[in-house]
Amino acid sequence: MQRATRLVGLGVLLTSCLVACDGPAPRMHLVRAEVRAGEHVVVHLEDVPRLRGVWLTLAPPSAPASYVGDRVRVEEGATQVTVATSSPGRYEVRLHDGFPERAHHLVGRASVHVDEPAFARRDPVWFW
Repeated sequence: MQRATRLVGLGVLLTSCLVACDGPAPRMHLVRAEVRAGEHVVVHLEDVPRLRGVWLTLAPPSAPASYVGDRVRVEEGATQVTVATSSPGRYEVRLHDGFPERAHHLVGRASVHVDEPAFARRDPVWFW
């Protein structure tokens, strides 16, 4: 019985270390640093760790590291993720890891310019 208890304790310790121990931070780069409003920013990822919550968000450059817009969760093993845009302006794609233990652990950022949409939507003109 003692041996089983020790093995369970060792398993818990190893699992805790896999989740909490720092390894290399994930890295990213953007396919294009300029997109039109309504398009997606394509992000390539490297070194995404297993068992650590990795996520991306689109943020104004002046926003604090704790800023969360639309959170895009990175699935385990993913090498590419897209982030939606809506309004023109200058933004940063921010890469966070360690969630939920470290809710806002910012490990990477890349600037992106979101331009006006290619076709402006207008209400139809009606003539009666």
